Amino acid sequence: MPTGADGVLTATWRSGAAAVSLEVVGTAWPVAVVEVRIMRLVAGQPDVPVRGADRVPAIAGFWVGSDHEQPLHSTVVYQAVGWTAAGAQVVSSMVTVDTTGAPHGIWLKAAGRPNLTVCTVGRSVDGPTSHTQGGVYDVVGGTGVAVASVAGVQADRVTMTVGSLTVEQETAIRALLTTTRILLVQDCGHDVIDSGWYYVDSVQRAPRDPQHLLPGRNHTLSLTRTGIPAGGGQGVVGWSWAAVEASYATWADVEAAYPTWFDLERGA
Repeated sequence: MPTGADGVLTATWRSGAAAVSLEVVGTAWPVAVVEVRIMRLVAGQPDVPVRGADRVPAIAGFWVGSDHEQPLHSTVVYQAVGWTAAGAQVVSSMVTVDTTGAPHGIWLKAAGRPNLTVCTVGRSVDGPTSHTQGGVYDVVGGTGVAVASVAGVQADRVTMTVGSLTVEQETAIRALLTTTRILLVQDCGHDVIDSGWYYVDSVQRAPRDPQHLLPGRNHTLSLTRTGIPAGGGQGVVGWSWAAVEASYATWADVEAAYPTWFDLERGA
């Protein structure tokens, strides 16, 4: 659970969810802060704000959230930037996280929805295939003439089959694909598909065995490589209002378990 030298930002790698929990402690800022931005810094990539943490309100300088879009098997650096009520900027010390150790599999993630993340079993991958923009045109009385642009290459297309082994895993896959068809696909340990964002053109579901005896299903996804989707969204990995309601019968029970709102946001 690395914490910056000034105590402002804590970043914790959650290998089981392939995500990083982030906490900003309001009392550690040198001055009162009302807004925060969490920056993600990875070598060889542009510095970007964590989704849902781009100059967002921070009550008394406190903020809790997650980053589940960080690369796997990498060294990731986080930094908190705060703004005072007068608009002055305050920068925290950096926190470094090692994102190795997630369970092997094909991770499927939704932008801004960390609790929809699911680790699937890789079955097969066909591709990637990319088509050249242009073509060959027949000329009367002669050979074909090729017309193509050097940079005219269409997006990679991949057909990938992933599977579930349990009812719970299958439910998670279906919930994800029902919510969104633009996925962050991260290959952990298989090295069969380039990690990145993909548009799901189609989904075909089939039983794991001809007799339908085994739990889980196989899902064949037709994917097209795409850019990072826009939009917000944020959450705490493994913690939601549904989890609160399932754990505590009354609000008085919640208040007894969590003395401050910050403690409640951090989760169990």
